Amino acid sequence: MGVDRGPDERASQEALARAPAEVDASLAHHGFSLADVRAANRACILAALEREGPLSRSALARHLRLSRTTVSHIVAGLLAEGRVREDGALPASEAGGRRATLLWLCVGGVEDERTR
Repeated sequence: MGVDRGPDERASQEALARAPAEVDASLAHHGFSLADVRAANRACILAALEREGPLSRSALARHLRLSRTTVSHIVAGLLAEGRVREDGALPASEAGGRRATLLWLCVGGVEDERTR
């Protein structure tokens, strides 16, 4: 993820390796800004899509222990940048409601075939 900026960068990487619910508190404890926390959450979302393949926003939120609003805001930016794309929907749940749309990771603006 770029150039190593020393102890602060390593602390960020160590925080990302822990459970996602601990990331916000750990980064704030190390003096990271809100922008740093957002960047860490964004990195977690991209890593989850790379590791797990296509996921819905709600599955990402559950998996990463982030709020659905946080995931939606980050995904909106990733969609605008062409880093992810929406395609397909999961079957409706028995409880009803809106069908979840799958998010696909793109590499260089092209869908990553490894996630197919």
